[in-house]
Amino acid sequence: MLNWQAMEITFLQPWYFLLLLIIPYFWWVGRGSLAGLGRARFLMAAFFRSVLVALLVCALAKPQFQFSDNAVTVIYLLDQSASIPQEKREAMFKFVTRNV
Repeated sequence: MLNWQAMEITFLQPWYFLLLLIIPYFWWVGRGSLAGLGRARFLMAAFFRSVLVALLVCALAKPQFQFSDNAVTVIYLLDQSASIPQEKREAMFKFVTRNV
């Protein structure tokens, strides 16, 4: 089960957000091409254009969702071969049993 409170959104290429600075340009250019729509329809069309540009910029910035959790899995691998002295092998085994 995911812990949504521990979710974090990061972007691999956040400098793409500088492209959001072109949104006012779209509003300025749109004044002429959407002039016959009326004020309410112009604002709605400009808003949706801005949302579209913002979504494209977010996609270019490569978002990643990261989940963090406090649960940790630890695996111990003990070398029990004859090349390791018996007292070292026993010390390793005691260390593992203490920590588990």
